[in-house]
Amino acid sequence: MLGFVIKKPIIMEIDVYEIVVIGGGAISLGALLQLQREKLSKEQIRKCLFITHASNELKNCPISNLHPKIAVEARKQDLSISLLKEWIHKDDGPRSKLRPPIFSLGTMGGLANFWGQQVWAVPESGHWPVTEFTDYDEYFSICNTIINSFTDQIDIRHQQQIFKEASRPLGCSTKPFLLRNHRDGEDVVASDISSMRGALIRVLNELAIPTLNLEVKKLRNQKRHVVVEFTDGSTIETKRVALGVGALGCGKVLLESFGLSEFIFDDHTPYTGLAFGYKHVSQKNIQLNSGLRAHFNVETFLCSSGDRYFASAYNLRYFDLSLLVSLLTGRVHPWLVNKQLPEFFDNLPAAIQCWTENTKSSICFSMEDYTLSCHRRDLGEGDEGYSSFKKLMREKNFRYKENSVTPAGQGFHYHNLRFNDKLTNSISVNEILTEFSDRVCVLGLESLPAIDVFPPTLTGMAVASKKFSNILAKDVL
Repeated sequence: MLGFVIKKPIIMEIDVYEIVVIGGGAISLGALLQLQREKLSKEQIRKCLFITHASNELKNCPISNLHPKIAVEARKQDLSISLLKEWIHKDDGPRSKLRPPIFSLGTMGGLANFWGQQVWAVPESGHWPVTEFTDYDEYFSICNTIINSFTDQIDIRHQQQIFKEASRPLGCSTKPFLLRNHRDGEDVVASDISSMRGALIRVLNELAIPTLNLEVKKLRNQKRHVVVEFTDGSTIETKRVALGVGALGCGKVLLESFGLSEFIFDDHTPYTGLAFGYKHVSQKNIQLNSGLRAHFNVETFLCSSGDRYFASAYNLRYFDLSLLVSLLTGRVHPWLVNKQLPEFFDNLPAAIQCWTENTKSSICFSMEDYTLSCHRRDLGEGDEGYSSFKKLMREKNFRYKENSVTPAGQGFHYHNLRFNDKLTNSISVNEILTEFSDRVCVLGLESLPAIDVFPPTLTGMAVASKKFSNILAKDVL
């Protein structure tokens, strides 16, 4: 485990904070990077507050209950995975115990501790967040600035040329854009899957922003301020709140705040399969140049226009052996952590994940009995994006065997948060926040009605950066 440590700045006795940022994941990092670019004085920074949204009473989650990748990475990174609340699948009956729980993490870095590390902008022809930016150039520029804050080893400007090549009817293939480093002062650290957590803690330390390790229960309006109430009963007041706690965290906080009973959000859950006859790309040079082990994500397939899709090919030999066994058996074997298969297995089929415009699902949470229900769009045979991907596989002489579709809630591309009131009317998160005027802002993907087929993390961080820039432009500091 990398030795990331948050230095504890002194929290001043402030009656009313100027800005409170809530959330310990990639979205909050997008906001903090913008705060860092503003080059504010120490006095101005001390009027801000960062809240991790981690509980002091977290319930430890049995490793066997977790998604296999999360379970394995928890072992590898020595992370204590805990639940803010465990939710039960009410639509499965006795089978509910066979499905992994959907949960909020109490770990710095959030779900980015377990992500696929793909960093992509969205092409102009796709579903980029047009309402959040002046134009596409501004969106792409912010994405590029965020990547540069991590490393100079990735130039996402090359993606523009790839988007052009991917506009052909069946799309194209390319090497993946994987974030495996973060800056630490003048150095670039090879932190691999811990890069997001390392960058977040580095920025917190450089800003010396006051930090609280507490879970937020709800928000309340009080004259011209917002009262932030924690689960331990304590409160603070602030002029503005920037919520970066994800769809689950945001949904729970706002349900408590408004006394509603249900919230719903969407997930992007890919097809899975195997590609036989796949000739894996050699990663020996990558391994030597970066100081990191070869990554299992070896190739990306994409179509940026028409019947659009985004797919990743994974070399099973480069999987952590404990992950491979966990996927097959459902159990984590600690003695297999950080071990890989020998070169003899390099000709195994490639594991495939494929996202299309249709691989969408929705999850509804009820606060009354802490249950959830899931709904998946009927895919049928009419998914033209998936058909285009399979045609590309045949064009490349791969024999593609379909496996299954990822269960709703296990895609971890959460977005489009909304709420049901007592009249069963659906209210978007942006609508419900009008109650706070402009004093509360949701930073992340949960505020977007749709996301693209491309990995959404970089886009979410760009949205958070732009929204936080808008907050700072109001002369709150």
